[in-house]
Amino acid sequence: MAMYEVEVEGRYTAVIEVEADSPEEAENEAIRTFESDYDVVSNQGGDSWDYTGICGVEEQEEED
Repeated sequence: MAMYEVEVEGRYTAVIEVEADSPEEAENEAIRTFESDYDVVSNQGGDSWDYTGICGVEEQEEED
């Protein structure tokens, strides 16, 4: 598994580090994390955001 930094946007943008086997899996995991940990509005019973999307995915190089 590799580490990825995924830039996710909704009402604001967050860069989330996730561990995944592929960039696609990293995007999915980052969206789940963003919606559960960062989307405070829907977590408090409000309407969820109209849009949540991926701005970019970057694989992190392993440090020796």
